[in-house]
Amino acid sequence: MNKMNAARTDLRFLLNRGYRKKIALNFVGNHYLLNKDERNYLSRQIFSQVKSKERKEKKIKEYDLKGKYVVIDGYNVLITVESIVKYFNKSKNSKNRLILSDDGFLRDNASVFGKYKLSLVTDYSLDLILYNLKRFNPKKLKFIFDKQVSFSGELTNKINQSLLKENINGVAILSKKVDYDLKREWKKYQAIIGTSDGAIIDQVEKVIDIPELVCKNWNKGNFRK
Repeated sequence: MNKMNAARTDLRFLLNRGYRKKIALNFVGNHYLLNKDERNYLSRQIFSQVKSKERKEKKIKEYDLKGKYVVIDGYNVLITVESIVKYFNKSKNSKNRLILSDDGFLRDNASVFGKYKLSLVTDYSLDLILYNLKRFNPKKLKFIFDKQVSFSGELTNKINQSLLKENINGVAILSKKVDYDLKREWKKYQAIIGTSDGAIIDQVEKVIDIPELVCKNWNKGNFRK
């Protein structure tokens, strides 16, 4: 058993025994001398059996989107979809890896949220997101981006133009409190939330894994477990 597999096994064991994730991850990371990237990978992949079961029960299928109001955690979804594009196109400059987590959600190991930059794959990734959502006829889409991150205004403008062009009922907005607004949309309108952020998943009722949807429809679902 290699170092990372052993670390996964030990971390799952500790989480299933009720240890707090931060403490368990720190213990396992120190024991196996894991670097920052390896610890980040485990943090996004490994969850307790109880937590995984709870989250999987909230995850809906794409065909359940028909006629529903869907609110998307902008950067959370976009950054992962960009990683999918880079992965399947074998970008030489990309160190991103896709992660199928214990709780059933597709994530990546990117840590670029606060320093996000528009790139060559941004427009294509946005097109993929809209295309894959439009296919299942949701009633309305709402994208929420963090106002304090660079290029958020440009991103919302791009999305609003695309929504109009594709005749999709929806809007992209900026927010200073994205997590709060996502939870409010669920509480007030019973919206389906598009995110892989565990803290949000734990506080809403229904979630759609948009990056997984994009990945499935790429017909190359070879992401790493």
